[in-house]
Amino acid sequence: MSTAKVQSASSLSVHRSAEVTPARDELPALIKTLLDTGQRLEVLTAGEVDTVSDATGRTVLLRHAQDYLRRIETLKQAAILDALPAHVALLNTEGTITLVNEGWRQFARENAMQSKGAGVGMSYLAVCDSARGNDMFGAKQAATGIRAVLSGELKRFVHEYACHAPSEQRWFMMIVTPLAADNPLHGVVVMHMDISLRQQALGRLDYLAFYDVLTGLANRRLFMERLAQYMGIASQDRAKLGLVLIDLEGFKNFNDSLGRAAGDELLKQVALWLSRVMGNAKFVARLDADHFAVVLPKFFQREGGMGRMIDKTVAAFQENVFLVDRVAYRISAKAGIALFPDDGPDADALFRNAEVALKKAKKRGDRYLFFGAKMTAMVAGRLKLENRLRGALSRREFVLLYQPKAHLCDGTLASVEVLLRWNDPLAGQVQPGDFISILEETGLIHAVGRWVLTQVIEKYLSWLAAGLAPVRIAVNVSALQLRDAGFVNEVKRLLSVHPEAANGLELEITESVIMEDVEASIASLQEIRALGVTIAIDDFGTGYSSLSYLSKLPIGTLKIDCAFVDAMTEGPQALALVATIINLAHSLGLTVVAEGVETQTQADLLRDLHCDDMQGYWYSRPLTVEAFEARFFSTQAKALLHVD
Repeated sequence: MSTAKVQSASSLSVHRSAEVTPARDELPALIKTLLDTGQRLEVLTAGEVDTVSDATGRTVLLRHAQDYLRRIETLKQAAILDALPAHVALLNTEGTITLVNEGWRQFARENAMQSKGAGVGMSYLAVCDSARGNDMFGAKQAATGIRAVLSGELKRFVHEYACHAPSEQRWFMMIVTPLAADNPLHGVVVMHMDISLRQQALGRLDYLAFYDVLTGLANRRLFMERLAQYMGIASQDRAKLGLVLIDLEGFKNFNDSLGRAAGDELLKQVALWLSRVMGNAKFVARLDADHFAVVLPKFFQREGGMGRMIDKTVAAFQENVFLVDRVAYRISAKAGIALFPDDGPDADALFRNAEVALKKAKKRGDRYLFFGAKMTAMVAGRLKLENRLRGALSRREFVLLYQPKAHLCDGTLASVEVLLRWNDPLAGQVQPGDFISILEETGLIHAVGRWVLTQVIEKYLSWLAAGLAPVRIAVNVSALQLRDAGFVNEVKRLLSVHPEAANGLELEITESVIMEDVEASIASLQEIRALGVTIAIDDFGTGYSSLSYLSKLPIGTLKIDCAFVDAMTEGPQALALVATIINLAHSLGLTVVAEGVETQTQADLLRDLHCDDMQGYWYSRPLTVEAFEARFFSTQAKALLHVD
């Protein structure tokens, strides 16, 4: 196109009207004159001239040239936007998309964006505002940032967010800037970049900062953070927590003699084994070359549970076999243990005291030591007790005592409860509180519980065969037994020996055990009740059971905890509470048994409150089976045998 200039000042002069017109009328007339002049210039130059000059030498660009330059500029801008390695959209002041680049269009195609023109004409702010689910928080942040730039509150807004595809994890960075640097009212530029590779690199750096590369376990830094968190949870629940520091003995010699590769393989196997023993790798860490750490969180409440876990993680080292290059190796370990809150108020203090205990254990040659000497002795004694308990069943050291329950109305025998006792050849008769928990922790409760049920069923059937009056026998069931998937079938199998066997059995389950998992308990107890076995709730009043659940349980008896019976004579409130429990049970059609009755006064009060039965030392202490039969069946037996 030609760029010749035409001198036009004289020929294109504008003649003013002699009459002065108001500004509002003059402006439209002037615009029309300019348009007419432009059209006339286009005609005179036949489209071959781009510019003209006025009398002062100023250049005027003709309209067709202006349109051409605008098109060229638009194409340049589009080419620049398309060349950018980002998704770019221009938004007007209302937040509506007015222009997008090829990167944005490609992103729209990959994500099946249905909006016409890859979102052009769509309100970007409305999309962000309507986001739901996992994307909601990031979208809300984006909308807030865009509005801040549009209002001039921010000059620039940067936001990183996740936009994961089904096949990969992707992260993006949004950068929002004004379209015109000096005036945000022209709109904004929204640019999204693919930063997945950078995030992957950062993720790798994070991994190296918190994890041991060889074993994949937490390193010291991450472990200390986790330890502090577990301590916080234990503090809230008023529970204990144990920290165990483990030193692998002889590892340096192993590494020096067999090489680093073999040493690395051994460490990886130790890490895997510790994670498996603990049931969760988050409880384990590798501190340095041959030192590991284990946290025993609040899931154990008794020192015995702690001792058993420590025994598994330390003593079991020398029993476990690690295969390296198809050769079996055994490795021993020493350990130091510190307990929270006894041995340290924070993670650093607890760790230091566990290190002190470890150093002492290595110096003295002990397998492990607690920071507190009393705890070491307690756990050691408990572990010795556990070892003897493992053979108690086969050595026939368990016995059953029979404690009768009486009708309060006339004092006659109502039923009987069997109580498990252990006669340890070394320690004598061990209190139930000292060995029942060990049976549960070691899993021996299943075998011992099976033995108890077998003995009870056999004894009831022997009374039946002798023609004695049937007396139902109650047996306590632990939480582990009730939760065992095979327990119901086991009861069914034991009862199958005789059609009348179920009539002689009652299972007592403590209220707290039932409330651990109410729905599962209801299902199991309904199956047991369907076998003809009666069910009693033991220690009622201690488990915070809901009345709605109580009405759903297939129970026949409710036993009032002895603590409430003890308190009856101390004031009217306790007496009213016992009365309420009795009335509640009767309204549900249940038989009420008061536990721990030790005085005549207690018995009289319970009788006045219409309690059905009682159990306690006032009526009878637990008896051997021979003493029980002699007291309650001797008269019947003589009558049956016609003995005077």
